[in-house]
Amino acid sequence: HFSLLGLRDLMPLSRFDSVGVGSVDIVKPLVEVEVHWGDTETKTAENQKLRFKYTDVVEGGDKRIKSDRLNNWKSRVGKSVNILASNFEFLQVQKLKVEIPDKMILQPYVIIRVYEEPS
Repeated sequence: HFSLLGLRDLMPLSRFDSVGVGSVDIVKPLVEVEVHWGDTETKTAENQKLRFKYTDVVEGGDKRIKSDRLNNWKSRVGKSVNILASNFEFLQVQKLKVEIPDKMILQPYVIIRVYEEPS
């Protein structure tokens, strides 16, 4: 089982467009979790990846009920830097089958990637 309680202190994403250089806050994070074994470079099958999408409420919840709503907030990063980082509460759990090999060099390791879901 892999449980994702939340993401903390996600820095704003860089933005380059015709207007200029700037940054944009993360609004809908997508977390991808996969397991690799040892030094193999084989691709993980799509059904072997876990995907966690941020939602405003718990699964089956009601937005009107405070205890069903998931929090997201801003926090200041560093003392001298005036950057606000994004924080998200997920409270999700999923299962992934992991086999432990006999040889220690082939021990599995977890890769966690965070993306901004296209809007």
